[in-house]
Amino acid sequence: MSILTTNRLTKSYGEFKAVTDVNLDVQPNTLHAVIGPNGAGKTTLFHCLTGVQRLTSGRILFDNKEISKLGPEKRSSLGMSRSFQVTSLFLEMTVRENLQIAALGVSSIDGFRFWSSSASTVKKTAAAVDYALETTGFENRAETIAGDLSHGQQRMLEVGMALAQQPKLILLDEPTSGMGVDDIPMISDLVRRLTKDITVLLIEHNMGIVLEISDKITVMQLGQILVEGTPNQIKNDQRVREAYLGGETEDA
Repeated sequence: MSILTTNRLTKSYGEFKAVTDVNLDVQPNTLHAVIGPNGAGKTTLFHCLTGVQRLTSGRILFDNKEISKLGPEKRSSLGMSRSFQVTSLFLEMTVRENLQIAALGVSSIDGFRFWSSSASTVKKTAAAVDYALETTGFENRAETIAGDLSHGQQRMLEVGMALAQQPKLILLDEPTSGMGVDDIPMISDLVRRLTKDITVLLIEHNMGIVLEISDKITVMQLGQILVEGTPNQIKNDQRVREAYLGGETEDA
């Protein structure tokens, strides 16, 4: 059974259709990538899926529940989490404190009382924070100030904050954005490993990463799905080669 499906998802701004009739089918514990050039509608699609923007028409089912009219907080409570293209951390706080805030929920007043010695607060967040620290490899940097981390490590921490919400589905918006070549394998390996426990829906411009770690790829163009398939199918699709790979193919 699919964990996320959309039926003719459409988002319009007046006469302009940013996303038109998009039908997604995301399977549990897979890495599903969404690619396409700037203006293809990828970020608008993510905004609609997470409730940041309201659909113009269509339906969204998450974990077999209709969520088309739910707000971001409710979708998060159902098990949907997201990281953004622009890093958004509490830079003067430690890695652990950032994860604690995420675990409690930034919209909740309790999320800003992480310093409390309350046993109930500690119990509520400890398991989620420990899971995020272990998964991202930050166990030995838990007390490091986030602002002292490298850019690549900050991107990893942002993924960790999404994980601290203990989601069933995590949506990652260009997690390698702005990262140096040496840091990219670190986060691509993390993203691939996440599917052991959860489902990943990924926007990424780095085609090499997408082809290497994805189970399924959806290619968008002008707000619509151009083609969809496995990495090998996408790499060898004539339309995709012409639009995104320069018309050349590589050995499988």
